[in-house]
Amino acid sequence: GTAYIYNAGGLRAAFHNVSGGVLSLEGGVVLGAGAANSTTANTLDDYEEGTWVGTLKGLTSDPSSAVTATGEYTKIGRMVYVQITFSNVNTTGAAGNVFVSGTPFAPNNSNAASGTCAAYSFDFPNGRTSLSVQPGGDDLFIYVSGDSTTWDGLKHAPGTARYLEISAQYTVA
Repeated sequence: GTAYIYNAGGLRAAFHNVSGGVLSLEGGVVLGAGAANSTTANTLDDYEEGTWVGTLKGLTSDPSSAVTATGEYTKIGRMVYVQITFSNVNTTGAAGNVFVSGTPFAPNNSNAASGTCAAYSFDFPNGRTSLSVQPGGDDLFIYVSGDSTTWDGLKHAPGTARYLEISAQYTVA
């Protein structure tokens, strides 16, 4: 079959053999109206979905046996969205601040965004209740806050039946 794209001025493009196929635009899709918006910054030319393997680590020491999980990611332009869940894992041997290594793309730290997470059976500093994720290098660091002025790293409480779920977004160079 053939697909047609029209605007008020008439036929803009025709694509052949698109029935059940994939529409591929080599130059990307320019967002916005008119030639003034036909710049690289307005061209959607980078979209990717996939899986990644993250490793749960400790700033002082890692778990005695590697703790990994498979997460998902979506990359749209320079923005990366990641999700990963460590479910019922053994963190024996881990010590220090909690972080996850192995993000699918290295963050641009000068414009890094953040995310949220849920943790069960980890060590929360006294009075801290709010969890946040901050990218750095190829790692996701977990921070805990209970007020507007103090951040602490979430600490390992080594043992079995530990749970950590992370959802974060960040920019790449």
